[in-house]
Amino acid sequence: MGIADPLGVAAAMLTVTYLGAIFGHAIGCVLVIAPSFLFIVATSRRILFFTSGVLFLLSDVPAEWRTYVLYNPLAHVIDLTRGAWIESYSAPYGDVVYVAGWAVGLTATAAVGELVARRRRLGANR
Repeated sequence: MGIADPLGVAAAMLTVTYLGAIFGHAIGCVLVIAPSFLFIVATSRRILFFTSGVLFLLSDVPAEWRTYVLYNPLAHVIDLTRGAWIESYSAPYGDVVYVAGWAVGLTATAAVGELVARRRRLGANR
């Protein structure tokens, strides 16, 4: 009666850590470019939390709402974590490819944002 798949749990924890770090980096770069974006970020963080699946199982969400909840990559990671932690849970909604796509997209966004933010900072210092 322990963790069903310790490697899967570790992978999910590393994935959610990476997604959080790269999301924060991308948002930080955007805020350097457009500080007024902070209101949208604060609102979107609340939406992302409530649609992440932390407070409920995805199978308990009505089908018409589940479509929207599954746009959140954290919902996929949390479902995969539950599947790796609990032996009797099958993680029917977790999609590794979807999460990987978000990770690649956020990494690219953060890289471009970093370049633009650095140029803006360097231009302001001259």
